[in-house]
Amino acid sequence: MSGNFFSGDIEEAMILSLIAGWAKSRGGTDVSVLREHGAIHCLFAQAIGKIPRERESFYWNCEDIAGNAAKFHGNHPHFLSVFGVSNKTHERLLSENYKVISRETHMYKYLDAEEPTVNDAVIRVSTREQADWYNDQKGTLFIKPIHLSDPDMYDFYTEHKGIMTSHARAIRSGNYLVIDDVHTRPEYRRKGLAMTLLSAITSVALLRQFRALTLISSKAGVPLYLRDNYQSGPSLTVYSSSN
Repeated sequence: MSGNFFSGDIEEAMILSLIAGWAKSRGGTDVSVLREHGAIHCLFAQAIGKIPRERESFYWNCEDIAGNAAKFHGNHPHFLSVFGVSNKTHERLLSENYKVISRETHMYKYLDAEEPTVNDAVIRVSTREQADWYNDQKGTLFIKPIHLSDPDMYDFYTEHKGIMTSHARAIRSGNYLVIDDVHTRPEYRRKGLAMTLLSAITSVALLRQFRALTLISSKAGVPLYLRDNYQSGPSLTVYSSSN
């Protein structure tokens, strides 16, 4: 059984918004998000991610994750992302031939009365030309036409001499702003660009009076968010079925 970590500052509504925002970022309108008690299942019309998948389930308070996943996914290849996985559940999933793909951390920051700031170095994508340039730089159709007309989708970048030096996405989900895909080009790292992007995203959240910022971070990214006054939530362990 996955531990019940929804206490104190961490709210179940935040996790629900985080998953919904992440699914919208990755799948756009081509994703179905199905909610059960203690679980959410995301079904993508087209495979997403560096390790392609069309089905991913998130769990936090499910009595039998392996059993639930078998019932829902059947023989379809799928991923399981488990918040605060217990040793018992972890061993059960390994015995069912799941493989650990990554170990990440939920991070979040509640907003106080600070004033939003404006930084001209950060550009928000707002035109088709900017989106086309962004996609060319990234080498993929990351910003689609539908994103440009969505007031709850924010894509930011910085550039230097015609090169996109850093970028990030934020998605409104409920009363939260979900951060996704923060990246700095390797040769431009350690110049404060990621913090500059986070500041721009925080300003959006302050202006729109969101409750908090939330995201999933890799191990390498945790120090960055801690410096920006984020708090660490539960771990997130991602498993892949063996099919």
